[in-house]
Amino acid sequence: MEQTTTNSKKTRKNPLVIGLMGLVALLISCLIVVSFGYYKEKTRKLTAQEVQEVQDKEIEILLDQVKQHILLPEDQEPSVATIMDAQALKNDSLFFQKAEDGFKVIIYSDRAILFDPTKNIIINVGPVQLQQPIEELQSETEQLQPTETKTGEDAEEEIEKREDENLKQ
Repeated sequence: MEQTTTNSKKTRKNPLVIGLMGLVALLISCLIVVSFGYYKEKTRKLTAQEVQEVQDKEIEILLDQVKQHILLPEDQEPSVATIMDAQALKNDSLFFQKAEDGFKVIIYSDRAILFDPTKNIIINVGPVQLQQPIEELQSETEQLQPTETKTGEDAEEEIEKREDENLKQ
């Protein structure tokens, strides 16, 4: 009789233990899936569009800071750059003499602005100068004469003439 009672207690525990183990396994599986999803979301790479949106927002915030100090053209979209090697720029231009790594350069068609976003101050403002004025470039281009292009037999004759002239010299 005692054996039957022990067997029946074991039988009763087995389904309960099995059910509990199954529940624990299910919870662990869910935890693994959720953890993996969280990891994938945190490490996913931004798409080009998302990167552009982030950059546009950063530029908007930067321009809002600069607008507190100076009027900016509303009809132009500026180019914005971050200074990475201030020492090299200091050697190249007087405009960058007080520049430091991390400063921003905001470039419009008529002026450039050197801005320190950490201290929220404008360091320098200067005119944008092309290496050569546009009028000079246009006049130089107008003075250029197109050259005549020779093809086929004409080109071969021209090459022979030049070779003969070079040999005579």
